[in-house]
Amino acid sequence: MSNPRWAPIQVYWVSIVSLLNDLSSEVVSKCLPYFLMTSVQAGVAWIGVVEAISEGIGSLARLWVGQLSDLSKKRKPFIVLGYALSVATRPFILISESISAVVSLRFADRFGKAIRNPPRDALIADLSDETNRGHHFGINRGLDTLGAVLGLAFAGMFLKSFEGTEAQGVRIIMFVASGVGLLALLVLIAFVQDVPRKAAHETTAVTQVSQVFHFKSYFSLPPRLRKYLVAAFFLSLGSSSDGFLVLRAQGLHLEMSDTLWALMFSQGVAATSAYFFTKRSDQWGRSRLFVTGWLIYLLCYLFLGMEELNKFQFSIVVAFYGLFYGLTDGVEKAMIADWLIPSHKGLAFGWLGLIQGVGLFISNTMFGLIYDKLSFQLAFWSCSFMTAVGLVLFADARWGK
Repeated sequence: MSNPRWAPIQVYWVSIVSLLNDLSSEVVSKCLPYFLMTSVQAGVAWIGVVEAISEGIGSLARLWVGQLSDLSKKRKPFIVLGYALSVATRPFILISESISAVVSLRFADRFGKAIRNPPRDALIADLSDETNRGHHFGINRGLDTLGAVLGLAFAGMFLKSFEGTEAQGVRIIMFVASGVGLLALLVLIAFVQDVPRKAAHETTAVTQVSQVFHFKSYFSLPPRLRKYLVAAFFLSLGSSSDGFLVLRAQGLHLEMSDTLWALMFSQGVAATSAYFFTKRSDQWGRSRLFVTGWLIYLLCYLFLGMEELNKFQFSIVVAFYGLFYGLTDGVEKAMIADWLIPSHKGLAFGWLGLIQGVGLFISNTMFGLIYDKLSFQLAFWSCSFMTAVGLVLFADARWGK
């Protein structure tokens, strides 16, 4: 297959859906820590618990949905279900008055993400080959992140001009952003189509219906991919919710509007770099870009743990944090697509989502507790340490024997 300048039209439609959804979800997720502190009076530790439960437990669905989409001839129904669940639950977060209600609704929102992401990524992989995977995943990541830029830009401008209290402005922003998610769902239903293919049970004896809910499916993955998943787990232990960046900004006495502007700039860096680097990974090699991105992340968290960090330095660090996303997110998915068995696309991305989700569950819980009970420095620096461990394991998975 050639490497055309333009991707298949379905890659663009899937990516437009991602753009609209990220415009909605990023605004909600970035405003959520502030909402929890001002409207629900939750502490930092509880914010970690909210993110841990929503990301971690929901990740269990990723493995099973990924496998089911391999067994099925269609991936779109799983993608629609995932988006619909998120769209239906986000508005109710705003009328929640208890931390338990927010946890439940946030879990439902992220559970929807867990349902849709593996089949969505597998659909893009279905539309790609080894010569253009980086290009196609780069388009998806670029437009996905552009949605975050647009959403945060709107939120920042609105808060700057809003004459009411900051808390009231945040509620209005979250409500409007929740409505944009409905538009993403409508575009998905109307324009995204499945790729004709054989179901996995027609092409392989490994993945049977009886094994869909069986963790033994891990051993059907290629050895290199299994080793990478171990590294991915430790990299996830080194990660934490972006909501903690909002808390760090609050600690530096940034107004919420200025915080959103800084995060918007970060997402702008991520959007422009994601397409460029993921597309170039087809020629430059994915591993070196991936490692470079995680090294930048490690340094960013070291700087975020510095007590004498000022507002300008925070903005610079957050910009480099966006570069980390641009170098890793789409590149990682293209790299996994290189290593997987063609009939196991959904299974491979499902295992990736599960491993990362469990890691994030542990990481967010511990980060919130360490931040609240010990110090923010130790919370950020412990993430840098776990990232270093993950990079060593990645080197063994990529270049070891």
